[in-house]
Formats: sequence, structure tokens, C-alpha cells
Amino acid sequence: MGGFNTDLFERAGFTVVTKEKVNYIDPKAAEEYLRSGFKPREEVETEAQFAVEKISLPPCKSVLDIGCGNGVAAVKLSGRGYNVTALDISPVFLEAGKRLEEEQGSAGGRGTITWVHADFFSCECQPHDAALLLDPGLEVASQRFIRKLSQIIKPGGAFFLRYKQGANGTTNWPFTRWECNPSSGSFWLERHTLDRVSGTVHDEWITIDFSNRTVTLERIDDRLVLFSHFVEMMSESGFALTGAWGNVKGAPVTENSRTYALFARSPN
Repeated sequence: MGGFNTDLFERAGFTVVTKEKVNYIDPKAAEEYLRSGFKPREEVETEAQFAVEKISLPPCKSVLDIGCGNGVAAVKLSGRGYNVTALDISPVFLEAGKRLEEEQGSAGGRGTITWVHADFFSCECQPHDAALLLDPGLEVASQRFIRKLSQIIKPGGAFFLRYKQGANGTTNWPFTRWECNPSSGSFWLERHTLDRVSGTVHDEWITIDFSNRTVTLERIDDRLVLFSHFVEMMSESGFALTGAWGNVKGAPVTENSRTYALFARSPN
């Protein structure tokens, strides 16, 4: 798994466990991510509002929130009068979103929310006026993603994508970090590498627990970042870039330099 060689640990009698760092389908992992993995609510709300303003989407239009997570963006947009389809592969996240919607109550606007439990690539829904994807865990720089996007957005509709730091390739890759707890005999190594040809990030963690004689390897792989080839792929598929990509002026950029991309589908 990854670049870590565990043969030495296995020969020394350690138990080696390998797993995905984040598995949204696993209810337990989703619950853990729900507690600490999402960005602050105000930040997400600001980004959602920024997105619909940048694509000049008037209220009462339909919006597909791809990978809606805990529902913060969906609830915000419905409160602004949009009719939102909130899509996520995790039922745990969807239930959290529904609870948030109930908490808002009459404070919401005229919009509606339809919560959909499905995988983006296999979901079936009517085309929307716009689609939003904030900090995705999806493989976006692929023909598979672009084909599906073409199906779920109306001709002339808009697509807004905001990706995490490193999307413009300026982050200093690779980088590693060691941490340790001498009292418990545990050590952690975090390593992040980037394939600049494909634009693929490999995030890896190794935890060595000497007291329990276990080694745990965790990884998030194939988290594609935005590069010029993705823009070219979108253009070749009939999408016209209507906003800059990079740290857009006026965007709610956080301390973790965010990268924004805005695309609109060309009329058929």
C-alpha cells in the first residue's frame, strides 16, 4: 500500500492493518467525519452564496448539490429561495442535513430541498439549472465525470466547482510530518505526494503502536486536483469557462488558499 514497506514490521511480529482514511459509506467512519471533518458552517454558507452569485443564478431555480455532506450548503441555498437536490452517498450525512433543515424551520425561504441517497455516477435525476461541487472527494478530472455532468445540467446551465488547496499545483509537494507520543509508544507519519502529470494526490498515514505491536496504514488516493488538462477536457465536451480558476478575487479564500473554478455549459 503506497510507498510504505511493511515487511520489516511483519517479520518483527507486528499486525499490519490497511484501510481507506475516509470511507463515507461506512456509518461509523461517516459519524466520525461528521463530528470533525467538515469545514465551519459559516465558511460553507459563504461559499455557497458566493457560488450562486458568481453564476448569476436567480432564486426559484434548481440546484444540484453534489456530495452535499452535512447539508449546510443545501439548507443555505433553500433559505435563499433555490430548489435544491442534495445528493450524497452517505445516509449518515443526509440525516444530519435533514436535522439541520428541521432546525431552520420557518427561518428558511421559499426554496425546497430533496434529499437523495445515491452515488453521483449512478444517480438518475432531471437536469438542473446549476450544479455545485464544493471540495469534492470525487474523481473530477475524468471523462466519466464530465459525461455525467452533461446529463444533470440543462443546456446553458452552470457548474461551479471549488477545490481544496493545492488545486493549482503551487503547493510544495511532497511533504511529510512526524509526530510521536513517547508515553504510549506510538508514532505517526503523514506523507503527501503529487503526480504532476496526472494531477493525482496520494495522502498517506502510518501509525506505529509499539505497545500493541500494530501498524496501521491509511490512504486517500486518486483525489484529482485541477490542472489545465481538466479545463481542456471541459472545453472539448462543450463547456465554456465563464470564471477564472485560481484564487478568484472576491472569493471567500481561507487561510488554506482555496482554488475556485466556474464553468457554464454552452447552449446546444
